[in-house]
Amino acid sequence: MLYDFEGSALIYDAVVKRMIPEAWRIKCAGLARGKVLEVGIGTGLMLPFYDSGVSEVVGIDFSAEMLARAAKLSKSINFPVRLERMDVENLSLESAAFDTVVSSFMFCSVKHPLQGLSECRRVLRRGGRIILMEHVESRKFGVSTLLKLANPLSVLLLGDHLTRDTLGLARDAGFHIDRVENLHGDLVLLIVGTVAE
Repeated sequence: MLYDFEGSALIYDAVVKRMIPEAWRIKCAGLARGKVLEVGIGTGLMLPFYDSGVSEVVGIDFSAEMLARAAKLSKSINFPVRLERMDVENLSLESAAFDTVVSSFMFCSVKHPLQGLSECRRVLRRGGRIILMEHVESRKFGVSTLLKLANPLSVLLLGDHLTRDTLGLARDAGFHIDRVENLHGDLVLLIVGTVAE
């Protein structure tokens, strides 16, 4: 289950646009192919950046308010978009139904991230790809220490875990890691993994 973002959709777009550079979203979305599941779609800010290799996007989010804003944006998108209120830890979707799963700064706020990542693996076809853009714990001692000190307050106020090892969790969920790219020092990673053939 995710932190409850109801009531924050109005400020969400402004915050995300300031904190997540458009170039990162373009890079992340550009790796998606075929039928895509975007978990934690929020207000749909990634939708305009999917390219012609994407045939359909199913977007899920725990917030009905976020999905309502995503629905408005989806009307201007030139491929089918289906939006559903759903918890990534318990996806009511068929197994092996998607070619790509995309997640952008979402697993930092999932209460049981390994369960959520395992569900993502379940719904991917063999050879399917997961694309994760996440902030993670730094390997630099000073930065890591500061994040650990700030983490309890961040979790309490925002539901945001600053010290998650998302790369390790993706491996634990059974993904073969094909690519790891540092987007902002070692604090923000682009992680690409696949389901074994």
